[in-house]
Amino acid sequence: MAPHLLHGPTLATLSGGLKPIGALALAAGALLFWLAGDDEARLATGRRLPASPVPGRRNQSSDRPLRAGGRIASAPIDSLSADGGSARQARERIVLAPRQPFEPPTRPEMWSPRLFEVIEWRRFEALTEALFRQSGFETRSQSHGPDSGADVWLHSARADGRVVGVVQCKHEIDLCVGVDRLRQLLGVMDAKGVARGHFVAPGGFTADAVAFAEANGIHLIDGQRLLGLVARRPPEAQRQLLDVALEGEFWRPTCPSCGIKLVERRGLDSQGFWGCANHPRCRCTMPRRRS
Repeated sequence: MAPHLLHGPTLATLSGGLKPIGALALAAGALLFWLAGDDEARLATGRRLPASPVPGRRNQSSDRPLRAGGRIASAPIDSLSADGGSARQARERIVLAPRQPFEPPTRPEMWSPRLFEVIEWRRFEALTEALFRQSGFETRSQSHGPDSGADVWLHSARADGRVVGVVQCKHEIDLCVGVDRLRQLLGVMDAKGVARGHFVAPGGFTADAVAFAEANGIHLIDGQRLLGLVARRPPEAQRQLLDVALEGEFWRPTCPSCGIKLVERRGLDSQGFWGCANHPRCRCTMPRRRS
C-alpha cells in the first residue's frame, strides 16, 4: 500500500503542501543565525541593544549615554578623540597651544656685545643720540613715524645751530648692512647739504658698503667700534649712557608707527610675537626674540 502512495496524485499533493513550510523554515533559520551573530557582536563591545520603541513613548535609549568598552561616553563614538575629548576640543588644543611664558632678560651691569642683543631698537637709537650729545653736538630725533632717511640730526653747538651731520641706525644684530642702505643715507646728505654722515649698525657692513662709505664721507660704526667709543668716555659718562640704553622696559619693542610699547600677542605657535596695542588701526608686528 505504501509504495502505491508515493506515486500519482497523492505525492504531488503532499509535495506541494510542503513547499511553503520549507520556505518558512529557511527564513526562520536565517533570522536566528543573524540574531545570534548580532548578540556576539554586542557582547564583544559591551553595548546593550536599545529598547524597542513603543508607540506613544519616547525612545529612552537615545537619552542615555552609550557604554563603550566599559566606559561611559557622553557623545557618539565617532565624534570622540583618542583621549576622550571631542574633535573640536582636540583642534583647539593644537591651535591654542600653551604659550611659553616670556621672561624679560636680566639687566646688564656692564658694557658688552650682549647689551645690543637685549635692548630694543628705540633704546639703541637713544643710546646713539646720547653718545653724540656727549661728544659736543646738539641732537634732534623723533621717537616714531617717518624718519626722512635719518634717525638723528646733528647740529652745531655754535650759535647758528646749522645741521652738520646726519646719523642712521640699524639695530638688527644679524643684519650686515649693504651698499643700498648707504646710498639712501648719501641721498639725504646731498638733499640737506651735509658733508658728513654716520651709519651705526652693530651687525657690521659688507665689503662693498665699506668701500662706498670711504668714497663718500660716511663714517661707519659697528658694534665693536661703538663699544670702543663708549670706553673712551669717563666712568660717569659711561654709566649715564648705560642708564639711557636700559631705561624702562628696555627689552620691549616700541611701535615705529605709534611710538608706544608693543604688547604680547598669541599666535599658532607657542613662541608668540609682539603687536601694537592700537590694533587693528595699526598692524605693526615684530617677532619675539628669545630672552
